[in-house]
Amino acid sequence: MFASFATIHSGDRENNESVVLPQNIMGHLQKVKDHSSVYILDRGQNSAEAFRTMKSQDGLFFVGRLTDKRKMLVVEDLKKESDVFTDGELLEDKLVKLYKRDEKLNKEGRKTVTSTLADETFRVVRFKPQGKGEILLITNCLELTAQTITQIYRRRWDIEVFFCFIKQELNFSHFLSMNENGIQIVMYMTMITAMLVMIYKRENNIGYTTAVRRMGIELENLIMAIIVIESGGDLNKTQLRPPV
Repeated sequence: MFASFATIHSGDRENNESVVLPQNIMGHLQKVKDHSSVYILDRGQNSAEAFRTMKSQDGLFFVGRLTDKRKMLVVEDLKKESDVFTDGELLEDKLVKLYKRDEKLNKEGRKTVTSTLADETFRVVRFKPQGKGEILLITNCLELTAQTITQIYRRRWDIEVFFCFIKQELNFSHFLSMNENGIQIVMYMTMITAMLVMIYKRENNIGYTTAVRRMGIELENLIMAIIVIESGGDLNKTQLRPPV
């Protein structure tokens, strides 16, 4: 649940998740060598070229999600009757090539978009969880079972829970500063607070809301005790505990 690092993107081109998500993954891979993590992506990253770039990096493994109607060419069917799958119904497990968008200028100087087949092959797993719609995953993990790949993708929900937590419980719903340095400061302060709250929650076996409330009370009492001591008061005449 702890964040590894955070990056601020402010350029116009960086509004596109297909650009910034691979950038962050590549940056993290370079900072943390020889790790055993699998990067999990949602449908925001849908670029065949970005998937190709990530696959070309040694030691970089990912599981992402494609739009249901993504155009692709099937190279090989990997699904076997003996496959064990308990996350609903396994519909497809295949090696495929993706089609990508190519932009060119025609003779009149106008931009045209064509669809061409990318050279790289990827594995796609399509499954249908019980009571839900179909989910199409893409990965470069060829040795893992389809069951393991879907379970890896389910861990992405932990990320959603984390963002929901810092928005709802820590009020990280809008920026207090409009410049990059100020945004970074507020973001890192919020994430440090989030980590402390999660540690406090786990150590005391309580919920997020209770952890935030109790930490607030304890911090307030600690500050009041420090003020009493620094101003020459007698802490024994209060109900405050001495700061440790």
